[in-house]
Amino acid sequence: METQPVSISVVCRKPQDRVWLKRLRQWSVTDPDRLGRRAIDQVTPIDSITDAVEWQIRHPGERIVVAIGFDAPDVRDAIPRAPVAGMEPVILKRPQAGPPCARDGAIGRDDRIAETVDVLPEVRRAVIRLRGGGDGGDGRVVRLTTPAQFRAYLALRHKVWSGEGYIDADDLANGAGLELDYTDRTATPVGVFARDGRLVGCARLVQELGNEIPDHVRAIAAVIAEAGDPALFRRFEYPKILAHPFDILHEFEGFRHRYAGFIKQRISVAEVSRVIVDEGYRGRGFAELMVEELVQIGRERGIDHLILACREAIAPLYMRCGFAPVPGLKSDKFINIPVPSIVMERSLEK
Repeated sequence: METQPVSISVVCRKPQDRVWLKRLRQWSVTDPDRLGRRAIDQVTPIDSITDAVEWQIRHPGERIVVAIGFDAPDVRDAIPRAPVAGMEPVILKRPQAGPPCARDGAIGRDDRIAETVDVLPEVRRAVIRLRGGGDGGDGRVVRLTTPAQFRAYLALRHKVWSGEGYIDADDLANGAGLELDYTDRTATPVGVFARDGRLVGCARLVQELGNEIPDHVRAIAAVIAEAGDPALFRRFEYPKILAHPFDILHEFEGFRHRYAGFIKQRISVAEVSRVIVDEGYRGRGFAELMVEELVQIGRERGIDHLILACREAIAPLYMRCGFAPVPGLKSDKFINIPVPSIVMERSLEK
């Protein structure tokens, strides 16, 4: 299936704002992972926000509007109140000063406006969504809720992680083909589906103890009951002793002390984990979309701080989503694979 290229219009209120036209054009041909070069057809100026929105509505699944120097009410007045199928929110650059917008950097929302300080990452994610990540995926991030979705989610985790060697022999021998543990009790999962309905990417946000989501626990319990494997029931139970509620981060010497500091300062923490994309769908931006959806979930839940552990080689993915390495928190393995790994974090400003 041929994917249509994406066009971008830039609307500037003041002459000095036109520097963003140049920046977006430059990014479209020089971005490091070549997304712009593969996907963007043109970056062109339009004189008024009304004309730009009308231009976008004519081909909503192929066009993005970036507004520079406007106030949010000005932009909202130009956008139809009724949703337009396939239309991306207008990306509005706001000043660095001032409180962040709830929509800032969010993925998968149906708001009419995406207000952000950093234009380029928001444009990048809009391009990924419009292109569906390339042939095969639809580019939408979905919050998983049903037992069928959870079954596909846990099966994808098992498929990919067993292929990577992260699952030990005892768990591989259970035969259920599902990867789960007690941290799934406080986790909110998201996924990306291919056009044929198959789940091809997943990720989760693990909250602290005491934040179980009953509907999710029931859905997983139904999947476990259907599988009929006692080993899964045992893995889903809380351990008798817990240093902290995040399963992979315990491998990093010094993290326990850092987490204790969060508790003392009454900083709520959640972990981004199990960010997985099926092999045939990698390199299309799905992981980035899912991580940004988890960031949005964190904002909605009032979480102060996000953490994660990853192989050092893929740190640039998380850096694009606003995460930074934590000095001193490194390991020479990731789970049971000898590969340099790090801890990264992101503060969610209020």
